[in-house]
Amino acid sequence: LQVTGAGLCPVCRPQANPRTRPARRCPCSTFSRKYLYLTYCQSGLVWFIRLFSRCLRVLALRKQTVKMASLQSIIAACNEKFMAAFNSGDMTALSNLYTEDCKLMPTGSSTLTGRQGVEAVFGSVRTSGAAKVVLSIDEVGGLGEDNMAFERSNYEFLKADGSSMDKGKYVVIWKKIDSSWFLYTDIFNTNNSA
Repeated sequence: LQVTGAGLCPVCRPQANPRTRPARRCPCSTFSRKYLYLTYCQSGLVWFIRLFSRCLRVLALRKQTVKMASLQSIIAACNEKFMAAFNSGDMTALSNLYTEDCKLMPTGSSTLTGRQGVEAVFGSVRTSGAAKVVLSIDEVGGLGEDNMAFERSNYEFLKADGSSMDKGKYVVIWKKIDSSWFLYTDIFNTNNSA
């Protein structure tokens, strides 16, 4: 087994004479073979660990991407229910999309708690002339827990003739209860100047 002088084992290295030519083969041949074999195995193990770590990162990224896509589709389906309830004038069905202890924070108003506030706010929007609402999602993401998520989106209220009544943006914190998602905190404000 041919090795350089650096391949001497720790026992033979201190005994080497610096005035003579460095040994190309460790006198302790058995130890040398084991030493080099272990070094080779260690380098292979390091390579394997790095490759395995990269694979785990790729799998985690793909899993996160799939999870976000699934979450956005769920929120989009909930928004469809919201729009259907508002457009049909069913404020009870709309309020049932919120948690019982929900927080509603509309433009120019204090925070309202509970589903009664939801019915009152959106009922007044219907009364003021809005016949339809259109929601468009900008961003959906998790909040560190499997039962919480956020949504950042835009809304537009339309009159019966299809003309725009109000445009704005909103942020919702969604909460998963059992297997269903509900609006927990709803903050929205208009883009129109006062």
